Amino acid sequence: MEDWRLEQRVPVEHRLLGLDRRYLLPLLGVAAVWLLWAVVLPAVDESISRSEVGTGDVVHLARGVSYTPAEGWVYAGTPAPGAPTSEVYSEGVSFVVHSGAFAGSSEELLATVDDEDEQLQVTGATRSVPLSGGVVGVAQEIHDGDALGALFAFAHDGTGVTVEIDGPANVVPLQTEDLGRMIAGIRFPDEDAAP
Repeated sequence: MEDWRLEQRVPVEHRLLGLDRRYLLPLLGVAAVWLLWAVVLPAVDESISRSEVGTGDVVHLARGVSYTPAEGWVYAGTPAPGAPTSEVYSEGVSFVVHSGAFAGSSEELLATVDDEDEQLQVTGATRSVPLSGGVVGVAQEIHDGDALGALFAFAHDGTGVTVEIDGPANVVPLQTEDLGRMIAGIRFPDEDAAP
């Protein structure tokens, strides 16, 4: 038994800090692969997917609608010109804008969205929300457990725009200034012609 133990010992010339030098290169290779997958690739993915909103960015949606997201917020996906939906988020609060054809009023659009989305718990009275170009929309609050938000609807000249704001109840109030500016930044293609 003693002879077997002696045969298994690594000769001194093959040791470095008590480790077998012949296995250091494969061990370093395994460590490099782990470092690549655990540290480098997630960092690259985050830097690519975290596309922050810059100063003066304007997102152009379907049917000529546009809005100005708040600086420092993050795009949920690359904003494509003419897309029907755009989403930005910050600190757990999301701001989602949908644009499409709609022939009714702002109140009817809000009721339609409320009926279609069973997950929303829209509460409270409907409030009037005027945009700077003359379009008047409506809004209602959303409550869902620890989440807080609002649902906005704007209809003008055959185009409907909905905005859904959702986030943790303790964070949404801290974002009201940015959220208000983004709502105010919604533009229809011919707002000046609004009644």
